[in-house]
Amino acid sequence: MSWPRSRSPEGLLSDIRAEIYGRCDSEKKPYRISIGIGVDELDRNEPDAFAKCMKRADDKMYRNKKSVKRQGS
Repeated sequence: MSWPRSRSPEGLLSDIRAEIYGRCDSEKKPYRISIGIGVDELDRNEPDAFAKCMKRADDKMYRNKKSVKRQGS
């Protein structure tokens, strides 16, 4: 699969999940892999841009993991 560069972070996450779930289904795996991902866009003009971006992405990852766990319960 080729990943388009113009997609939003949320769209990219959706594509990644669909690819993983699709492969598990097509390969008839007896399990489903779940992943927690956090992404954010880097604003290079922002002071401490990389550190702030990583913090936002990390926060989103933990929110995402909680959401995935709730859906799986």
